[in-house]
Amino acid sequence: LARRAADSSVAEGDSQRRVLVAGSMGPTIKMLSFSPDVNRPEYRPVDFDTMAEAYKEQVRGLVDGGVDLFLVETVYDALNAKAALYAISAIQKEKGTDIPVMVSATINDKSGRLLSGQKVDALFTSLSHYELLSFGLNCSFGAEELLPFMEQIANESFGGKGVPCAVSMY
Repeated sequence: LARRAADSSVAEGDSQRRVLVAGSMGPTIKMLSFSPDVNRPEYRPVDFDTMAEAYKEQVRGLVDGGVDLFLVETVYDALNAKAALYAISAIQKEKGTDIPVMVSATINDKSGRLLSGQKVDALFTSLSHYELLSFGLNCSFGAEELLPFMEQIANESFGGKGVPCAVSMY
């Protein structure tokens, strides 16, 4: 539906305008890094393979629906993001596509940590082996408060990698 709406919004003969459709993936209600039960720290309600399979199903649908890019968003757990990126990579190989991927993390507090406790620059490092179009932060607690974290990851994490970073407000 989004692909049809995007295509129909471009006036006939208007070759200067293109509307892109982003296939949003995430967040989930399951966290791979931590147990939801403090009395059972070894317990996970889902494992990596199950999460990746669910993401693969989503990726197939998004590819078949005609997305122009993937947006793995509201990332609060690196393992969840890795499951999504693994699924994207596997299905792109299966279908012979090369659709760009964007990642948008959410930090939980003003120390710059995700819900999993990981700092945003560590998240980028843990995902950096995937080819990303961009890496950014969602609105979390406001663009002004996020600016120091964006400057940090732009200067430190992204320095030689050539990956744009951004704060998105949605």
